[in-house]
Amino acid sequence: MSEQRESERKIFVQGDTITAEALPQHNVVGGVDKNEHESTGTAVDSDSNLDMGNFFPVKKSEACVRKTNGQCEQYPCTGEDGVPIQTTLGYAGRFVTRDANVKKQAMRRGGGDWASGCVISHKHKFAYIHILKSGGSATKEFLRRSLCGEDDPECKRADPSVLRPIACTQIAKQHPDYFTFSFVRSPFSRMYSMYSMMDGFPRDREAGGHVTDTVPFAKFVMTDPGKRSAFTFMSPTHYWAQTDFTFSKDSCPSFDFLGRVEQFDQDMRIILEHLNAKEMIDYLDSIGGRVVQVNSWGSNKKKSISGGLQAEYSSSEVRDRVVDTYKRDFDLLGYDWHAVPST
Repeated sequence: MSEQRESERKIFVQGDTITAEALPQHNVVGGVDKNEHESTGTAVDSDSNLDMGNFFPVKKSEACVRKTNGQCEQYPCTGEDGVPIQTTLGYAGRFVTRDANVKKQAMRRGGGDWASGCVISHKHKFAYIHILKSGGSATKEFLRRSLCGEDDPECKRADPSVLRPIACTQIAKQHPDYFTFSFVRSPFSRMYSMYSMMDGFPRDREAGGHVTDTVPFAKFVMTDPGKRSAFTFMSPTHYWAQTDFTFSKDSCPSFDFLGRVEQFDQDMRIILEHLNAKEMIDYLDSIGGRVVQVNSWGSNKKKSISGGLQAEYSSSEVRDRVVDTYKRDFDLLGYDWHAVPST
């Protein structure tokens, strides 16, 4: 990494600067920190008269976040004794407690139909934020089948309060008190998923074969997103950063929990248990505790790679382009830009 990129990753905490190297080393498996971190979370607005020199008591698997000078920021949490705990930062896999002012801030981007938008359940008082290329189709398919039944997978016969699509930005405006969640993944694997999906949306259908047979991964990555239309008619919305779907323009989280695609089944169960949604838990158990994958472009393509996903990232130029493009995702979600997942 260049010195400039290193300096851009500084995180400011109480006037001091903590660099990524000053934090404990990640125990990384597949690009995800597997350490059991003890961190707490409350998002507070600058108008809430909180003494910013104080920290909240530690609770497991939560994120500490506050809003000062018009921007939300995550900061190292502290223990019951008030002693700061040096822990890795990032929202993925953690609950976030947000105050009323923060909850009303909508994410920067988001759709509003069954295919690519968010969904809401008034019955269970939750909303799901669909991030393109981050397990969205699988999540919504699971939600529909668990709530509307296997015989009504589109929820056409179910009561409207059970599950319906909603414009994502309307969640914060109309239902700020609903439990809102989403799933994220390593930007490295997400980029490869984008690349693989081109095979389903070739620019020249008459040419036959797969787009990825003629367009190498490195070429796809290094091509400006606006010019990838030469290869595919896939919507460029798939290239948007995950944080565009989940954070406001002030970097305030638009969610209460972020699951990880790398631990999909485990984090889905955490969400359902938090909601105390027995019918959904029963459905998950009935299908073996595993959420069924829907779009399989990436997993199918990776089977043909000699050396796994890491082989596709053997070029430092390719790795750096992904880090530069999705720097905010790495920083806010907590994924290690040194670690390319093996799958």
